[in-house]
Amino acid sequence: MVSVNDLVGEMLVLLRSEAERHSVVMRTELPTDQLCVTADRVQLQQVLMNLMLNGMESMSRAPKESSK
Repeated sequence: MVSVNDLVGEMLVLLRSEAERHSVVMRTELPTDQLCVTADRVQLQQVLMNLMLNGMESMSRAPKESSK
């Protein structure tokens, strides 16, 4: 069993410096009840990391592209 809230919190800490590098502010709205799922923790971490990094890269490029 993996706590989704805990996993998200860990990823926020892990990717904090990367978010700062891209000038991205990370915020969460997690449920107060602990959501637990049966899953491979490492695979979920990899999926979340990829999604978060892709989002940061997209957001850091957006202002430059829209100003052209």
